[in-house]
Amino acid sequence: MSLSGLSRRRGFTLVESLVAIAILGVSAATFISDLSSGSLAVRTLEEQVSSQQLLQTQMEVIKAAAYDSTGNSYTRIAVPAGYTLSVVVNSQIYSNNHIQRITLSAYHNGNLSGTLDNYKVDR
Repeated sequence: MSLSGLSRRRGFTLVESLVAIAILGVSAATFISDLSSGSLAVRTLEEQVSSQQLLQTQMEVIKAAAYDSTGNSYTRIAVPAGYTLSVVVNSQIYSNNHIQRITLSAYHNGNLSGTLDNYKVDR
């Protein structure tokens, strides 16, 4: 092989290879970061959906129960580990004492994850 044949050979230089590897590294880091953010958003959404289902179920149980002027006898549903439900019954909202405002709050790992307000009427 002659010297002139070596000069015509084409290949990647060390600098070109390093630049390509750096670009791939930045692209991979961005992809992993976005994937992590996406999974965190999905987890947060799943917690909110679970909380809303718990709140709606609890409200249906309360609305199906017989009217109790104090609200103490309303049955509480069982909740999964990590969740708690708070039930506040306010019978003093109108001069008519046969209407209650019911406020439910759901907590997941101690953090508020949803609320639901509704009314119950003594019929």
